[in-house]
Amino acid sequence: RRELTMEVHFIGEVYGARGFPDTSLFCKWEIVAGDGWTLLEGVREGQTQVDTPIEGETSVWCHPVDVHYKAITVANWPKLKLSVWHRDSFGRNELCTLGLLWSLLVR
Repeated sequence: RRELTMEVHFIGEVYGARGFPDTSLFCKWEIVAGDGWTLLEGVREGQTQVDTPIEGETSVWCHPVDVHYKAITVANWPKLKLSVWHRDSFGRNELCTLGLLWSLLVR
């Protein structure tokens, strides 16, 4: 019996953040895929640069995400885990918030 597989590409970007009380923000991201999903190309996790916009403006990262998976099931669809961090004037990093995006099919 032949095993059925599919290939899925996720292409996009971690654009930015706003509404935080601090500036000097950056984002750590990770794609979490369940059993039956194999990463073929791209990186599973990354970190943006620190952006320090004028107070009240959006921190813009425009960090690319481009991954290619092989899957044998539609169960355990990949999720995007995000954490936004603040870097203080002493270079220390402080976690601001965590998020989990259940579907990577958003626009």
